Amino acid sequence: MDNDTLGLSGLPDTPIDQSRHLRAILFTVRKAHAELVGREVARVRAEQVLTREHARSYIEELMPLILQARNDRRASRKLSRKV
Repeated sequence: MDNDTLGLSGLPDTPIDQSRHLRAILFTVRKAHAELVGREVARVRAEQVLTREHARSYIEELMPLILQARNDRRASRKLSRKV
């Protein structure tokens, strides 16, 4: 996804509440983050996201972790199907 698709294009210090699409993506990322580290840790980190630049950093920070967890889960399912 590019920055425009994510709702990150525009001025970096623009508040995130001006983009519904970005808020939806952040909700999904926060939900996945909560599954990985717990609700309270995810809530505290997500509350720090106030601008588009914060959102960019948050997404870039978490996507590798989320993708790794997804890949691990898929690999685990494949192994359980073979047994």
